[in-house]
Amino acid sequence: MIDIIDAYFCGDGEEFETFGDNSVKLAAIKSVLPIIIRDELTPRQRVCLKLRYWSNMSQEEIAKKLKLSQPTVCRHIANAKETVNNKLRYCLFALNTAENELAKMN
Repeated sequence: MIDIIDAYFCGDGEEFETFGDNSVKLAAIKSVLPIIIRDELTPRQRVCLKLRYWSNMSQEEIAKKLKLSQPTVCRHIANAKETVNNKLRYCLFALNTAENELAKMN
């Protein structure tokens, strides 16, 4: 199973081939990702994930900035990624199903 978060932020999009048209899937992720992060993560998970991916900070840098241990930061990021990836998988599955149904109609 692909890590959607890593693929979105660090990959070149090839990881999304299993979901069909990459541009549509990437647009879907871009639109729903902020909502998932806002509504589904704890405040600490949200901060750690944003510092890791938006600020491109290492776990050690995040730990120092937030005055936490590196293993704690690692757990916050891992839990956040698990939550976000699970929600995104549902979204992408629904989008893929809708695209398949649309293709059948045409």
